[in-house]
Amino acid sequence: MAVKFGKWDIHEYEIFWKGVLSYAMVNTKPIVKNHLLVCPFRVVQSFCDLNKDELSELTFAVSRITRSLGPCSVAIQDGREAGQTVPHVHFHIIPRPETGIVEVDSNAKQRTAEEMSEESSHLKSFINFS
Repeated sequence: MAVKFGKWDIHEYEIFWKGVLSYAMVNTKPIVKNHLLVCPFRVVQSFCDLNKDELSELTFAVSRITRSLGPCSVAIQDGREAGQTVPHVHFHIIPRPETGIVEVDSNAKQRTAEEMSEESSHLKSFINFS
């Protein structure tokens, strides 16, 4: 199955977990290390467009990821006015540094396929989804 994120095709090396209705992937332009995204396979723009089963699986995945990473911020930018840049609802999981302060760099550089593949491989072995 081809995986889409909005209009973009997602490569297998970017994905570190697949459920029945959703997936988790590394971020192309992370604001911190292990800034991850959890998305439904179905491309829907708004949080309120998700069905009950999608919501259940998405929140399950978010809980397992945050349990493994430790303190995190979890965010949904729901709509353009909220900062959503890809019209495909998704959770941002942003690990908190020890200082508790995340420096947001709007000029974050695009990562290479190799960098994303390495992070995804590490996460597959690190995060327990059972």
